Amino acid sequence: MLGFTANGSGNNVSVIDVAQQRIIATLNTLDMATDVAISPDNQFLYVTTNGDGGSFLVVFEIKSFQLIARVPVGSNPLKVIVSPDGRYIYVAASEEGIVTVVDAKNFSLIATVTLGIYSRASDISITPDSRFVYVIDVNNSTVVVIETKRNTIIATINVNIQSIGITPFKFIVMKPDGQFVYVINTGELGVIGSISVISTKDHAIVSTILVDISPYYIDITPDGQTLYVSNVGAPGELRSVSVIDTKTEQVIATVAAGPGFGEIPVELTVTPDGHYAYLANITASTVFVIDTKTHAVIASSGIPGLLSGGPVAFTPDSQYAYIIDISGSGSIIVIDVKTHAVIALIDLSISGGFIGAGAIAFTSV
Repeated sequence: MLGFTANGSGNNVSVIDVAQQRIIATLNTLDMATDVAISPDNQFLYVTTNGDGGSFLVVFEIKSFQLIARVPVGSNPLKVIVSPDGRYIYVAASEEGIVTVVDAKNFSLIATVTLGIYSRASDISITPDSRFVYVIDVNNSTVVVIETKRNTIIATINVNIQSIGITPFKFIVMKPDGQFVYVINTGELGVIGSISVISTKDHAIVSTILVDISPYYIDITPDGQTLYVSNVGAPGELRSVSVIDTKTEQVIATVAAGPGFGEIPVELTVTPDGHYAYLANITASTVFVIDTKTHAVIASSGIPGLLSGGPVAFTPDSQYAYIIDISGSGSIIVIDVKTHAVIALIDLSISGGFIGAGAIAFTSV
């Protein structure tokens, strides 16, 4: 199994051998690497890049680590996803507010979808049947729905998303069965937030779930039964995680996650097997582990070497958690999910240093 990290202004991607927990190769992306994704068949690595010469989707063959394509995309691409059927690649560009569609067979540009005036595409999701793409336009506080057969916009849904200057973020998550999309309504900093429940049948909000103050990250268990939402909270107040039953659409638990001063637990990710939710702190070296059966914190401790906890990624077998240090120190903390103990520190400085916002993806084998 291999892991690939987008190393920001290092202008490269580190290739990690998961069995050995070490870097085995460095891929030159020519410009700042902002996000990574892997084709469903594990044959190709897709990297979004941004630089003075433009923004690109860079494609590497995983077997040979060779760069095989470089496709122009919209300016400042933040997210890249692959359709579940593996046929198309979608790149959300922040500055221009566009989604670029690339054919995954021959890596040709298929379409460029403009979201609207003054748009900023900041997050993206796709239905399991690959029919619809949902894009967060943070500037206009909307969810834009793209029908993938014709690559046209078929709906624009008003929500209440406002950037409060914290990264990373995850504003949208798809229910695994594809029936609903859940979108965070951040509101203003210090104000009670909510979750919009959007039906993928008619692309409309069907309900709204109140959570805590300033929600900023959302994830869902693989069975689709439970949502976890991290709440930034107001300065000086207790941070929290809202736990939501998707069947009743009710908050069934609120988990305390930080004293409020000096700690902002934001990045929350559920393990692929659904047993745990990991919550990383972006301002202190702390990681919380929540048991998804009891919704209780079962581990909470400082992580040696972690200056500013960022994106959390799990290996597909749920054996390891990789936590990226977004402070610029260029390191990844590796945690054994069985024991919740740190087992390795991977120093990315040997392959370019500063990791920027960070992103990581794994092959399935």
